[in-house]
Amino acid sequence: MFRMWFALGLMGCGGAGEYRGSLVNGMDASPLVAVRIVAKASPAPPDLTCQVRETTTTADGSFVLENLCRDQNYVMSIPEPTLQMSGNTVVSGVEAMEPTTHQAWRSPDGQGLYR
Repeated sequence: MFRMWFALGLMGCGGAGEYRGSLVNGMDASPLVAVRIVAKASPAPPDLTCQVRETTTTADGSFVLENLCRDQNYVMSIPEPTLQMSGNTVVSGVEAMEPTTHQAWRSPDGQGLYR
């Protein structure tokens, strides 16, 4: 019985893919280290195992989103309130591509001037 449920779980995801990229500061292109990135499936699939993926950038700003479900788009975001990603934030778990560089920009925290 366990084997059947395990096999069904693997089929639901439709195969695993990954997405490699790097995150840099939009002002000076320096790597952003230890930044949490969340990728949410869009549109939300009925398969709960495909809905959300998370990763954290390494010392050189690189990251890998693993176990992305095939034929499923994901929208990346940064849950930190003062850091916003720019450009294309939609990724998918299809065949491997060259790592893509993404920019993120700091915004002021609250009222006042940004320094």
